[in-house]
Amino acid sequence: MYFLATRKIKLQANVRSNLQQLTPQERNIVDYILQDMSNKEIAAELFISLSTVKTHINNLYKKLGVSSREEIVSLYKQKINRGSSPYFQPRKSV
Repeated sequence: MYFLATRKIKLQANVRSNLQQLTPQERNIVDYILQDMSNKEIAAELFISLSTVKTHINNLYKKLGVSSREEIVSLYKQKINRGSSPYFQPRKSV
């Protein structure tokens, strides 16, 4: 039991550290992923190419240790449920 609790604490610290390592542009990409925007929509919103969006998303996967958009959303929701997310604030619809 001790092993599992220790492992969970280490994983949470790792997630927090990884979130802090994101660049401002990667944080923007995460914001748009949380709004369920497609890569094409994200590219148009940020005035960057579709290829650049894909590169940012692949970098996010590596930094956050995930392999899908759904995992990014899940990771963010876990962060919110623990009471804070200083790195991501969902954008308000205009």
